[in-house]
Amino acid sequence: MKKPKILLINPTILKPGVDRLSQEAEIVMAPSGDEKTLISYVSGDIDGVIIRLERITKNVIGAAKNLKVIGMNGVAVSGIDVIAATGKGICVVNAPFSNYVSVAEHIIMFLLALPKNIKKADQAVRNGNWQFRDVHMPTEVHGKTFFAVGFGRIGKEVTRILRVAFDMKVLVFDPYYSNEEIEKTGATKVATLEEGCRLADFVSLHLPLNEETFHIIDANVISSMKEGAIFINCARGPIVDFDALYEGLLHGPISMAGIDVFPEEPVDPREKIFQLDNVIVSPHCAGDTLEARIRCSLQISEEVLRVLRGEPPTALVNPECLKKFDGVL
Repeated sequence: MKKPKILLINPTILKPGVDRLSQEAEIVMAPSGDEKTLISYVSGDIDGVIIRLERITKNVIGAAKNLKVIGMNGVAVSGIDVIAATGKGICVVNAPFSNYVSVAEHIIMFLLALPKNIKKADQAVRNGNWQFRDVHMPTEVHGKTFFAVGFGRIGKEVTRILRVAFDMKVLVFDPYYSNEEIEKTGATKVATLEEGCRLADFVSLHLPLNEETFHIIDANVISSMKEGAIFINCARGPIVDFDALYEGLLHGPISMAGIDVFPEEPVDPREKIFQLDNVIVSPHCAGDTLEARIRCSLQISEEVLRVLRGEPPTALVNPECLKKFDGVL
């Protein structure tokens, strides 16, 4: 039986995932992921494609002759025209279970580093300012209030760790979870963003980016935050009005921020928020640990292979395509 062809784009997923694909498929490697190159490949006999940072546009999907599945080596599928794929009966799959532990750890890293003044303390010691310790006292996180905006896998994992390790009170805003579901985790549901912001020492985002969440953190929400609050975003950049965040950091009420994601990436090094010394940033790497990338490569490989074997995937983004598997469900 002829093996299906799966297109990967250099640089591609980690070797464990490539090895898994090679057991059941023929690997085709594209030199780059620009639209013209992808069109040239998918217009042939490619059965599946896995992307990392590339975009699968309507034009790419329109050119596809044999494509059955598009795999996202990660969680967010904003780079894929899912509507166009669904219209052609092409399954879109992702790896939603692979990196939530890594993102949760990154959030907790920010949560500890910011109130301990790690960034400024490091610079002070390097500059011979040992007296920094006398005038910049760090604060504890134990017993403080943490506000989780969004309560998916990441929000739940952060809540579990903070309650067990630091005896923190956790508030949650997520209209898709009931009071009972949230209370089972030991957290407390709040009715509005503003209510949680008003009470919290830490505000952390765990939301997908969509029309509903775009700029959900705006000037009004920021103005409702508790004076001295610490803000953390390891979700998606456009969820936050960055101009409002800058003003909130410059003039209050936000005292510090940990930011892993930006409205446009790669971020311009001239971004004005970098002028502030009460911000710690990272290059959208919260979920990109070695362990997560291995899990991700294996999961997305398995999801793509399931589709090509004619089996329903477990992480299908466009459920309309489930009808393709009616005979095997």
